[in-house]
Amino acid sequence: MSEPGGLYDEILYGDLTFFYTHPNHLAAVAALCGLAPPPVAGCRVLELGCGTGFNLLAMSHSLSNARLVGVDLSAKQIQHGTEAVAALGVTNVDLRAGRLEEVDATFGEFDFIIAHGVFSWVPADVQQALLRVVRDRLAPQGIAFVSYNTLPGWSTRGTFRDLLLLFAPADAPPAERVRRAKEAAGQFIASLPADGTHYADTLQADLAALADQPDYYVLAEHLASFNRPLYFTDFAALLADHGLQHVSDSEYYKNSFVQPGEERAALTAAGKDFVRVEQLLDFRQQRDFRQSLICHASRSVPRAVDPALVLPLWLHPRVKFEPSADADAPLDTVRRGEGEPAFPVHDPLFRRILQRVHAAPGRKLRVEAFLPDLADLDLPFGLAIAPSLLASAVSQGAAADLWTLFAAEPSFATAPGERPRACPFARREATVNPGVTNRFHLMSKLTGRDRDVFLRLDGRSTRDELAESLGLGRAELDQCLARLATAAVLEG
Repeated sequence: MSEPGGLYDEILYGDLTFFYTHPNHLAAVAALCGLAPPPVAGCRVLELGCGTGFNLLAMSHSLSNARLVGVDLSAKQIQHGTEAVAALGVTNVDLRAGRLEEVDATFGEFDFIIAHGVFSWVPADVQQALLRVVRDRLAPQGIAFVSYNTLPGWSTRGTFRDLLLLFAPADAPPAERVRRAKEAAGQFIASLPADGTHYADTLQADLAALADQPDYYVLAEHLASFNRPLYFTDFAALLADHGLQHVSDSEYYKNSFVQPGEERAALTAAGKDFVRVEQLLDFRQQRDFRQSLICHASRSVPRAVDPALVLPLWLHPRVKFEPSADADAPLDTVRRGEGEPAFPVHDPLFRRILQRVHAAPGRKLRVEAFLPDLADLDLPFGLAIAPSLLASAVSQGAAADLWTLFAAEPSFATAPGERPRACPFARREATVNPGVTNRFHLMSKLTGRDRDVFLRLDGRSTRDELAESLGLGRAELDQCLARLATAAVLEG
């Protein structure tokens, strides 16, 4: 939440979407932790510190029946977002300028509350107000999301922030503050002795990471008045003071209870107290950022796999599956992105899941659809344990970041129609950004011919008409359309 007339009014925060805040993902992570989440269809969502509301606007097309409310202190940010809402004809997004303290009972109750990039960047009294809003406005079965900077990781990043602040003239315009801070900090770091010390290497890495960051990010993360990291134990105590509790990190694979064997064994030094174990993990990994899922303290959180909650989820791969070409010694591999190294998948059930979901239309399948794949496996107690075995495997695969899960089916055209139509939000986004937000609420990069085709997909032209107007052969057009369908950016 920004101060009136402050940095965010002079340089608008970027039009960004955040996958880890989407209710469809939050509900799935809650289910992995043994909590029955609110239904995603028709859910009520409140975003605190929503900026331009772009994240909610993107959600409006994947949650067409939801009620989406955003609040931000900057009237300029809200005006920008309201204009975008009107331009797209969206009817389920309500953006309001105001203070957190003004979010009261008149706003109603919400199934999901989001506060991304707010908590560490506001004074203590506003932090308290934010947690009061979560406590008072969150439905009994609701899930909240709060992100924040953490220690000990931010102890080193904070040094870099302090260095930038030293060189950023307080009376200069925001863009000039960023330019001069980066330039002077760069000169200072370059002047350090090239002795390979950890201090110099860390500052150099921070500077390199900043090179391609836009001005609004540098202002918010490094040059804003407040940026106060805290230990997880302190955050958990604040939650307890407000009748709330931490459930899980939104990045499921980062939780202490899903760490691999050696790491989990090392965490036993913290005993059995969940908060202490999570804090020890932060020390081990020097963590500098968290994205907490939060619920009311009155709820019991098993953090254990319940097949009844996991089997109805939808699965989408986060890796590219590469089947083995060696029939005699098959060893399927996966890779996380172009140019990334491939690594083998040894677990036969993991391989089967990845193989089937990559072949499925839209690369999405309901978890229970994999049950028949267990029939030909040599299960020690027969098929009676199949649901539990599958649910456990799906949880383990999510912990290994092989796939992500959704509580409800992401809706999009898995094959282009005769008059193909782009998702309206993504099509508008493509006019200004190199990437677009797809129906998984993930970023899809559109380049070259695919981008040219995508911008023309208004649902009015046939494939033959599109091919002629774009100067393409029908086969080339169909290949582009197939890639766009796989990218989850087409409507039925």
